[in-house]
Amino acid sequence: MVTAVPPRPPDIVGIDGVAAPCGLVRSSALRLRRRHARARRRVACRRELNRSVDPDEFRDLCITHRGRHGAPAARLLLRHAALRAASEPERVLGRELSLRGCPLEANHPIGPYSGDFVDEQAQIVVEVDGREFHSDPKVFRNDRRRQNWLVREGWMVLRFAAYDVLAHPDVIADEIVTAVRRRRRSRR
Repeated sequence: MVTAVPPRPPDIVGIDGVAAPCGLVRSSALRLRRRHARARRRVACRRELNRSVDPDEFRDLCITHRGRHGAPAARLLLRHAALRAASEPERVLGRELSLRGCPLEANHPIGPYSGDFVDEQAQIVVEVDGREFHSDPKVFRNDRRRQNWLVREGWMVLRFAAYDVLAHPDVIADEIVTAVRRRRRSRR
């Protein structure tokens, strides 16, 4: 005689206060993992790159291992990571510019000074000014001296508030890309 074994109740897990069968959570996670795995890996790699990697060493490794598996993806991550940015608004803006195909050199030296973002071909310097750092009178005066020197040397200086960069990075990036492309064309 064969007796039917009653089905076991599924394991229940709590997710943000909502109970759900374990199998459902697992299958949803698998679908989500497949669908968003690349994006999640890119974000995690960018975070890790920003924290622990020397950009020059990483770039050299990408060049040395050009044909190896993963090298193109690593170069793409490096391009979008904005590793040399000094602050979070600069990192956000650097990524936005890179995604638009217009990566600028971050914290690049120009004569006796350096700019937050620099395009040497267009001779454009982009400055992201935060209130904490630029509220000191000495820093403020030095910024004006630097801007005057850059303008005398033929550079265009674009200044943006850190708040605006964080609130509307896409609008700011579009404005910069337009200025860079227009100036590159006029300098040919």
